[in-house]
Amino acid sequence: MTKCDDVLVDFVTRTDSSNGVSSKVDLIDDIEPFEKGCITVALGGSVGSAFVQNNKFYTCQGMAVLTPYKNDMTVLQKLFICKLIEFETAVKFVAYGRELFRNLKNFTIKLPTIHDEPDFDFIEQFMSELLSEINNDNCKIIDKILG
Repeated sequence: MTKCDDVLVDFVTRTDSSNGVSSKVDLIDDIEPFEKGCITVALGGSVGSAFVQNNKFYTCQGMAVLTPYKNDMTVLQKLFICKLIEFETAVKFVAYGRELFRNLKNFTIKLPTIHDEPDFDFIEQFMSELLSEINNDNCKIIDKILG
């Protein structure tokens, strides 16, 4: 495989900072990066750290990449799912012990539902209302996350 010059791609690792991005790497021939908008989840390291990726990216081992349930999921809906993942993993899994990648079959999150389907309208409304209650300083952080 050869590297392409001048194109850098985010490299997402099992960290809980900087949206999981630890560096930028060269685009590699024959290996397509994941599309922006996917959710990444650390299965080890900073277990359960979940982020919506703003750019195309590669990732290391010990990571899960979740593609949207439906193509038109909004960033707010994805952020809701990230928070559910982080909440569920906070007490059930730990690094270098009960890591998520060893217990993936036991991991579930429950979304609000309507007619046995995820209620994405409720999720969107909930997140929008939550954001409207945040003060201006925090809104700058959210704006950065939303891209």
